[in-house]
Amino acid sequence: MARRRRHVPVLFGAVALTMVAAIGFTWWRPWQLFTGGGGTFADRTNQTFTASNGLSSTYHLYAAGLTHETAIGIVFQFHGDGAYEFTHPTSSYSFGGSAGIVAEARSRGYIVVPVLSPDRSGETTWWEEGERNATFADELIATMRERYPGAADNTWLVGYSGGSQFITQFYLPLHARTLTGGGAVMFAGGGRPYDVASRAFPDALKPRFPMHWYTGARDDGRRSDDGYDALGDEVHGAKAGVAYYSAAGFPTTYEWVPGLGHDLDDRFGGVLAQQLDLHAR
Repeated sequence: MARRRRHVPVLFGAVALTMVAAIGFTWWRPWQLFTGGGGTFADRTNQTFTASNGLSSTYHLYAAGLTHETAIGIVFQFHGDGAYEFTHPTSSYSFGGSAGIVAEARSRGYIVVPVLSPDRSGETTWWEEGERNATFADELIATMRERYPGAADNTWLVGYSGGSQFITQFYLPLHARTLTGGGAVMFAGGGRPYDVASRAFPDALKPRFPMHWYTGARDDGRRSDDGYDALGDEVHGAKAGVAYYSAAGFPTTYEWVPGLGHDLDDRFGGVLAQQLDLHAR
């Protein structure tokens, strides 16, 4: 019996080498031989995740039609205040339709994971309790990267309004060191770090993590009920975010769209697609 067990690795190794030779040494990846990190390639909504700090919430998964061979990255989307896009995932407003985030990203080989904030006090937001929410998001991101190892080094963060604030003011200042590449697209906001002790950004990450801001030139608070200036606020505005991350060494670009306010209906997928194409890997 012991002798037969010793023979198994030898036989398995021979099979593996044969398969490696067939695939090619240069491009062979472990998941071409094994089943991978356990991630399913299907579309599933309202999946539950609980972080080590006790926060729990749900996420959608859009991976149908992709495989370990074709999936090249993961897009995580962080909703605006109230989570309209998360609770209406088939709407062409953001995720749905042929020009929505899901279709545009999937056609380029990206798994899409919209995430619902664990905030349950009042209106659902990402930026309230931003530091604790960042721990939740970081652990979910790490889990998904482990499940899809072929896409792990190309992590994109996409936010709208409060979700953009969360990315630039909380998540990246606290957890950028866990990323190895990808990028970020901030719609209607995305200011400088706020009320957190920012950690040093890894030098190796900066050139591999382009950041793009897309905010209406009229999104200045004068036409909104809450007075939020998503463009020019000295801390919370998109211009402040661009200045901060440019100074930190990240590649940054921006669009201040003439005539556009805070509502960006039907624009999300196209803008994201443009950035994914510009930084294709």
